[in-house]
Amino acid sequence: MEKISVILAVINLLIIIGPIANMVLIHVDNPVEVIIPLELQRLNETMGSLGETLQTIELINISYFSETHTLNLFFSIINKLNIDLKVNNIEADVVCFEHGYPLGHAYLSSPVILEPNVRSYLVVTFQLTENAEQHIREQHAEKDKIDINLLNFTVDIEGIVIQSNQTITLRGIPFASRGG
Repeated sequence: MEKISVILAVINLLIIIGPIANMVLIHVDNPVEVIIPLELQRLNETMGSLGETLQTIELINISYFSETHTLNLFFSIINKLNIDLKVNNIEADVVCFEHGYPLGHAYLSSPVILEPNVRSYLVVTFQLTENAEQHIREQHAEKDKIDINLLNFTVDIEGIVIQSNQTITLRGIPFASRGG
C-alpha cells in the first residue's frame, strides 16, 4: 500500500510541476513571457507606436463659412503602425484663447481610415454658437483672426478612447465675416 501511495504522490507532483516546467523550458530564452504573454508585450509596443502616430498630426488648412458659422480644421496625420487604423471620432470643447469664452464643440466630420505609413487627412468641424458670434463681434471687433484653445480633447481610434486634459492652442483662426 505504501508503494501505491508513493506512486500516486509522484503522479500528482508531476501533474502539477510538469506544465510549469514545460512553460519555463519553452520560454527559456525569454523568461518574461512566462509572466507577461507575448501578445501583451506587443500591445505595449503598439500603444507606443500609436502615441508616435498622434504626434504626427498637423493643422494644414482652415476654412470658415460665415453663412453657417462653421469652421473646418483640416489636419494631416501619418499612421506609424503597420496596420490600418480607424479614427471613429475626435471631439474637443473650443474656447477663446484670450478670454476663455466657450465658442462651441468640435468633432470629426466623418470616420477616417489611416493606412500604414501614408499621409491621411481629417476634417474637424465646429459651429459657433450665437453667444460665441456675439463674443467675437464685441471682444475681437478689430481682428480678422483669433486664437482658440481646444479643451477636453478626446480621440476614438478603433474603439480605444484617448482623453487628454492638455490644452491645444491654435493661433490665427480666421472669422472673416463677423459683422452680422
